[in-house]
Amino acid sequence: MTINDAYTVKASESGRVFMLNNATGSNTVVTLPTLGGTGDDLAQEGIYYKFIVEEDTPGNQIMISAGSA
Repeated sequence: MTINDAYTVKASESGRVFMLNNATGSNTVVTLPTLGGTGDDLAQEGIYYKFIVEEDTPGNQIMISAGSA
């Protein structure tokens, strides 16, 4: 899956590979699931994701942030 804008990762997407690309001219902000979340947004022990920056000359920021409870 390619992310080139704001995106909130779901706990159910654990193990997925995300390609990060901000060539569209906007900042790319990825928010991880919260520890205090519920349902599909509940971060649990053992979840993992792989993020790959696929653009070699990014013009904007790529940020991965923790979700807030």
